[in-house]
Amino acid sequence: MTVYLDEFIESLLKKYGEGAIPHSFAVREVAAILKKKYAAEEIDVDLADIDEESRLNAIGYYAITDEAVLATVFSDVEKVDLYEMTLQEDQSSENEVERMWCDIQEGRRVNIILESIDSVTFSGFTLQGMSERLFHELNVLTGIHPAECKLGNEAFHAYLKSLVVSRYL
Repeated sequence: MTVYLDEFIESLLKKYGEGAIPHSFAVREVAAILKKKYAAEEIDVDLADIDEESRLNAIGYYAITDEAVLATVFSDVEKVDLYEMTLQEDQSSENEVERMWCDIQEGRRVNIILESIDSVTFSGFTLQGMSERLFHELNVLTGIHPAECKLGNEAFHAYLKSLVVSRYL
């Protein structure tokens, strides 16, 4: 293997070991992070536009609509893509759900639906809107089982990547 890659991975593992990052988060902790860090507004989870399978474990529904926050959650490439969507034919609608999806497609809104199998521990999410930064942050908050935290495990590698992208490491 290449020496610089070995050294990089070793430094990540060291930071990870020293960071005291929890292996799991409570739903209430994730909700607090979304509200504080991203000015997310809580919405009745019954109003979430999700499929029935996702609805089974849906426990929280949040929307990010603050322009200053949205400007930070999208990468420059994502912003170009979103701008292109605003140039499409006007998709205005009287239907509230269609307006919401138009806002998502044009970068005026991101929805996050939190999931929990036990109603306490955050176990998954649905992200409506394209934001690599939010995707990786939510992956970190989903956590990882301690037994999976070893090199050679693809799930751990993906988790490390999410830790780096979301700046936990």
